[in-house]
Amino acid sequence: AMSAVAEGPAGAEADVREAMSLHELWFRQKELHQVLDLTLVKRPRAAVSLVEVLDDFTRGAQLSMPGQVNERGTQAAASAAAMLQRISACVCSKVRAAAAQEGEAGSHRALAEICAAVRKGAPQGGTGPCGVIRVYTTQFDLIGWVMMTLKADVAAFVKERLWVNGGQRLAKPQGVVQALQAYMAALRVVEAQTGAPVDGLVEKALAELFESGQSDAIGKWFAAEIVKDKTIFVPLRSHFTAPYPELEHATSPAGLRALAGLIGPAGFRVVDQRLLSG
Repeated sequence: AMSAVAEGPAGAEADVREAMSLHELWFRQKELHQVLDLTLVKRPRAAVSLVEVLDDFTRGAQLSMPGQVNERGTQAAASAAAMLQRISACVCSKVRAAAAQEGEAGSHRALAEICAAVRKGAPQGGTGPCGVIRVYTTQFDLIGWVMMTLKADVAAFVKERLWVNGGQRLAKPQGVVQALQAYMAALRVVEAQTGAPVDGLVEKALAELFESGQSDAIGKWFAAEIVKDKTIFVPLRSHFTAPYPELEHATSPAGLRALAGLIGPAGFRVVDQRLLSG
């Protein structure tokens, strides 16, 4: 960040030099984004500091090119939004990595580092509320931005695991629940570092996912599969059986319980309606 304005001729000269230095850096924003990508890999805690530099560009323009302040500020805010999207995507990526390597200390540590940077982000000089950065006239809520991105990723994560065989068959519900539990364990790291609750976020993401057509898709799949020629209901085991295992897994008592936990009562009503309508 730029230093405070010093008094006297020497201080004014230093301010001009700093402003001109920022003026030159302004035209190297592409490199700044490349540095961000490298920083997210090597030093995630420093990533948010690069976003703060964008506000320096605007303040530098106030000293050397006052007529360009609004233009620079607007562009700087747009660049900040793009950088925060990359930081949020990095958090999602590290959550998935931690979920895939459940119990691996290294993956949780990498996730904790980037989340700690998000929590500590603040306007120049470290003042102001945690998790907030101001670029020109735009104030960015870093934690809110990350949580919004994570909410979308939770839905995408579950949807990816809900279907197998190129989206043609329902996956084993217990396996989907197990994968979601691993994802939730990684989200606990985010919660611990940022203070943002994750339970409501996951519930809302799942509700929106299954209200937006996934429950109906599951109902359609059940309705189509249970009437196929080689599908047989086995009363002794209380499930359907077919030439492939997915229908058996999905219609077993354990599979239906797991599915109910995922899609909720509203989702199961949709499935039931689809089954009754054929």
